[in-house]
Amino acid sequence: MADAIVRSLTALQEAARRLPLPIVLPKLRSGMSAHEFIDPIKGLRTMLEAEPIPETVIARIDQAALGILASIELTQIAAADEIDWRYDAVHMICTTAVIAARLAEQDLRKPRRR
Repeated sequence: MADAIVRSLTALQEAARRLPLPIVLPKLRSGMSAHEFIDPIKGLRTMLEAEPIPETVIARIDQAALGILASIELTQIAAADEIDWRYDAVHMICTTAVIAARLAEQDLRKPRRR
């Protein structure tokens, strides 16, 4: 797996664990395929709907999840045709996913107003 995808998956995992109803994604293991995360990330996107959190936080986590899914697919396409800019796009998308996940995690750490 590309380092950028690993970083974004790690950020998403950390944000998902901080949710009021924590969502646990598979642990990253050596030799693991990025495709092993597609179904769990799709499940996370569905489970987000039940979270008692502001829509902005849900949107940030969803943005990170979608970015990772797109990056996984784009990595496969890039490997097949070896067009370099696609790898650059994966890196950019993953960076955006990390930022979105970190912002969501930061929001989840804030005390809630009642």
